[in-house]
Amino acid sequence: MDNGIVFIKISEDMKKEINGFVVNPDIPLPVENPDGKELSWEMIIAAMLKIMAYDREQENFEYYRQFIKAVKPDLFKEMTQVAIYKAANGNYDIAEEVFLALEGLEPDDIPNLLNLARVYEEHAKSADNDEKLYDKAYDTFKKALEAAPDCAEVHFYTGAFFLNQSNYFKAREHLAKF
Repeated sequence: MDNGIVFIKISEDMKKEINGFVVNPDIPLPVENPDGKELSWEMIIAAMLKIMAYDREQENFEYYRQFIKAVKPDLFKEMTQVAIYKAANGNYDIAEEVFLALEGLEPDDIPNLLNLARVYEEHAKSADNDEKLYDKAYDTFKKALEAAPDCAEVHFYTGAFFLNQSNYFKAREHLAKF
């Protein structure tokens, strides 16, 4: 986990309801890189998104997920657009981090899983066919298939992945289901 994240306690007077969610002052809030800067909700949400991406076993994970959804209800949509833009411009590491955070935020969102898998695939191609990245793409397509075995879009992109890997048998299998 990122060493730049610290946890803070908020005072009892910060206990309030936001869009049906009650802020609990007993649960410490993560903050990304405070380094003397004035504390902001954006710093807290950025740290929560890092936790969504990389620390899904964190004891307050579900609380942070609900916090983000209450405080920034349009965040998923906004961050999806950012990640797609970053990927289109070759900023694969940033795109991957954002899609991982979004997966933590909405684990059942199939288009997000497909976007993440495609980022791994494109990153692998640009990194001289990096096998580790192709493996990550394959694992993510597999996760999408397990979550939505009848989804035509999942089969289409999985088939295209196998086609690009020259695995024509698997490509045909998935494209036939498309």
